[in-house]
Amino acid sequence: MEPGWFQVTLKLFLWHEGRYLALRDSHSGFGDLPGGRIGRDESVNLPAALEREVVEELGGAVQVEFHPEPITLFSHYVLKDSAPAFAFVFEGRLKSGQLQLSDEHTDLFWMKASDDPSTLFVGTMLDGVQKYLATNPLSRINENR
Repeated sequence: MEPGWFQVTLKLFLWHEGRYLALRDSHSGFGDLPGGRIGRDESVNLPAALEREVVEELGGAVQVEFHPEPITLFSHYVLKDSAPAFAFVFEGRLKSGQLQLSDEHTDLFWMKASDDPSTLFVGTMLDGVQKYLATNPLSRINENR
């Protein structure tokens, strides 16, 4: 068996007032979460890579606080590049600031944990969102206030 090559992507469930931020990907039109793939030189410091992605996708005026360790992970497929990946899932809170979407996303939605994610997400991203939501994130978010 030949070893596989996989990319690593970081995804953030960003919570604010009991809802998480969902984005519409400008390439596919499907649901996405803040975050993205890490560069070769970022593999040691995942939180720094996630901070970079948050600034790129949501703007520099946004202040977020997130747990430095992933909550879960899922097998992912990056549609834009037809690339297999593993997504490390982080969770955090919006502290302050106005969101300013980059050209990578066209819309943003604040979704409740009880909302049906299949209205926006598809494929491996839907699987990952459902997996994360099954971990009862609101209990952790409310506990860490």
